[in-house]
Amino acid sequence: MISSNEAKYLIRYSVKSLGEIGYQLGFNDPLLLASILRNQVAIFLHSIESSFFNIMRQPGN
Repeated sequence: MISSNEAKYLIRYSVKSLGEIGYQLGFNDPLLLASILRNQVAIFLHSIESSFFNIMRQPGN
């Protein structure tokens, strides 16, 4: 398991990386880039949440 601080770091790093990739691909509009990043982070957080609940539903947890 990763700690809360590690998870926060990974999320921050992922957002920064997505932002840099988007900028390099030509997404120069900050509002468009922010919208794309917000959606990607929401998908990422939903997948983490789903994984967490799947783990917690397993017998013995």
